[in-house]
Order: sequence, then structure tokens, then C-alpha cells
Amino acid sequence: MKYCHLGDSNLKVSALCLDTMMFGDQTDHDEAATIVADAHAHGVNFIDSADVYSKGGSESMLGALLKAQRHDWVLATKLGNRMPEVEVLPACAHYGIGVAPYSPIARGVLTGKYLPDQKPEPSSRAGRANKRLAQTEFRAESLVIAQQLKVHAEARGISLAQFATAWVLANPVVSSVIAGPRTLKQWQDYRPALDYVLTPEDEALVDSVVKPGHPSTPGYTDPVYPINGRVRGHTAAG
Repeated sequence: MKYCHLGDSNLKVSALCLDTMMFGDQTDHDEAATIVADAHAHGVNFIDSADVYSKGGSESMLGALLKAQRHDWVLATKLGNRMPEVEVLPACAHYGIGVAPYSPIARGVLTGKYLPDQKPEPSSRAGRANKRLAQTEFRAESLVIAQQLKVHAEARGISLAQFATAWVLANPVVSSVIAGPRTLKQWQDYRPALDYVLTPEDEALVDSVVKPGHPSTPGYTDPVYPINGRVRGHTAAG
């Protein structure tokens, strides 16, 4: 396992951070225990949760799983989201704050499994009509871009999910990437990303389909985190 300092602190975290979003919902206790054990065995020491995961079920399950080895883990929670390349990452670099981005594969969009203009598999997150996916990454433009990147990645002998994870880790401000598996197989599939070194050709392709500093869909904002500063229904005084 590779480790990085978390910002300017002396704390070192594994380059892969285990996300527990699925725990207590799509991932039952036994599968979760297997994932945590596998991560621990391979040197992962960074794990992430949030109080909204499974309405608290994830944290309850995680507490029981980590109780016997709590001293082995760095436990993190969530902050929110703005435009990271323009504001968040430069600020973190300036102040020496460690960065651990979540959802490196865009809630499954960057696996390439969702095809443009085709109905998703019923068992997939999109097929289950997941509200957060519909509000965020599941957009027609993003599905087209994912297919372009999938062809490029597979020509280089890796999956699109691994390519996307490696791309996030290539940013020098990033200490670790939060990987959220539903199954042990999905968790293990992240590991090859640690050994892939992005080339100038890789970077040029990504920059050609998603302009630096912008999301894949221009004008995108997450409705959970509304933009402040524009108040409707009021006029300026005076």
C-alpha cells in the first residue's frame, strides 16, 4: 500500500480510503466485515463514513467492525462540495490541508457500464432510480464522455474505473481517494489504480473532453449544496 501525509500533518493515510456508504444498505454485515478485513490486510488505514449513510446504519455497523482494531484506523467524515480545481484544491495546497476526494468513479458513471440512450440494468444504482445519482453525475454528456475514456483506458490495459481513480490520485494535492465498494470484488478492483502512472497523452485526452476547472456538464451544481448570494424576490434598498 502507498501512504501520503495528510496535508502538512504528521498523519499518514493509505492512498485508498475505504468508503462505507453502502454498509447497512446494499452491503450486509458479513460482506462489510469481509471488505474491512481485506482492506486491513492490504495496509489500508483510512476509512470514511457519514451520519446520513443508511440513516446511521453504516456508522453503527462500522463501529462494531472497528472496535477490536480502532487504533489501526484513521476515521474521517464528510465536508460538502464547491468547484474543487478552482477554489478548494488551491486553498488546501496553500494551507497544507490534506484532501481525500470521494466518488472517484462518479457513482458508477466512470465504470462505463451506463450506455448513452440505453436503459440501465435494473440492479444498478441508476436502474434503481437512485435520487442522488440522478441529481448529480447521471447526465447524457457524462455518459458519452465515459465511453470515450473507457476505450482509451482499456487500450492501455486497465479499466475505466482504475483510470479514473489513478487520475484523481495524480493530483499532488490529493492525499488519498475515497473508494466506496458494494462488494469485495469492487473493492479489490481499485488496487491496480495505485500502480498506473498517467501519461501526458492521458492528461491531454481528459482535458479535451472536460475542460480544466469545470465539471463534465457545464453549469452543473449539486442541489443539495445550493449556490448562495442570489436572493430571489427582493429588491435593493434605496
